Amino acid sequence: MADFTLDTSGAVATGDAAQGTYWAYFWPDLSPFERGYTRKALEDLNEALRANPGNYLDGGEGVEYIGPTVGFSDLSPEALGVIRKDCKLAENNSYAWHTWLDRVGVEGGKNFWESRQKPHRWYAKTFPPLTVFLSDEGRVCLREAT
Repeated sequence: MADFTLDTSGAVATGDAAQGTYWAYFWPDLSPFERGYTRKALEDLNEALRANPGNYLDGGEGVEYIGPTVGFSDLSPEALGVIRKDCKLAENNSYAWHTWLDRVGVEGGKNFWESRQKPHRWYAKTFPPLTVFLSDEGRVCLREAT
């Protein structure tokens, strides 16, 4: 596989502007651990889209993927919320596997994504595998794998 270059431009808007709770997250707003986790999740999605264009969507339906890559600003606000919550839990938990994950930062986040995607892990109840998909609007979404 060719080297993957993630488009980190743009922002992910969260909240409700009408309620005054609007916030835009930019790539540098994420911790290094969150950036490693997000980068690996989007790399996996882009690889799947290249291998099977137009068919790696929610249930095989929805928008047809036509772009060269899916980038950071394509994340849905909900997906970014899941990423930030999971990474905070992983970075601050006391699970024994955390000692294996002693590399922090970008590499630690990447390792956490890869480890969580393996189906037979003792901490799968807390961190089940996730499916990355595109919504009907073309936003990157996450859900627990079935």
